[in-house]
Amino acid sequence: MNDNINGENGDNLVHDNMNDASPEHDNNEHDMDEIEYDEMDLTPYEEDDDATLHKKLCAAKVARKRAEEDLKLLCNRIGLLKMEEGKVVKKIDETRKRANQIVSQRQRNMMNQAAKEERHRKIAMDEAMKRQMNRNMKQNVNDTVAQSKMNALQKQKQMALETKAEKMAVKQRNLEQRTNEQMRATQMKQMIQSQKMHAA
Repeated sequence: MNDNINGENGDNLVHDNMNDASPEHDNNEHDMDEIEYDEMDLTPYEEDDDATLHKKLCAAKVARKRAEEDLKLLCNRIGLLKMEEGKVVKKIDETRKRANQIVSQRQRNMMNQAAKEERHRKIAMDEAMKRQMNRNMKQNVNDTVAQSKMNALQKQKQMALETKAEKMAVKQRNLEQRTNEQMRATQMKQMIQSQKMHAA
């Protein structure tokens, strides 16, 4: 019973001393108590007096409070880490989504570019074919005109040769006709002269 009384009196004395102390003094004593509590063996022994048991009890309370605070800090830290993890996961998802959008956009751009180049290539081929067809048609027209000119020239030359030959033939016939007429006239004259000579 005396031990209990002494314990209670000890508690009252500790609380009275703590109430009477200044804040700065309390903080210094609190720091010193924490250092002392950290180094204290909290196991109760039979030979411990009331003050020692009281100190061990206070140290146990401080240790429990510190453990609770550490647990609270740890829980807060875990919560913050989970929040950060959620942000990181969200950021990764956004980055992946954005990357997929960029890849899809690049693929669409490549497809559009390929389709555009194919249209340009087809247009260029069509224009090249049209130009070649125009050149071929122009060449054919030129060849046809040249051939027509050549044929006309040859025909003209042929007609000129035929006309010249016909003129020479007419001239030859006229010459032969005049020669024949002259021969007949000469023969007729000779015959008349011969008749006259016979008549005389």
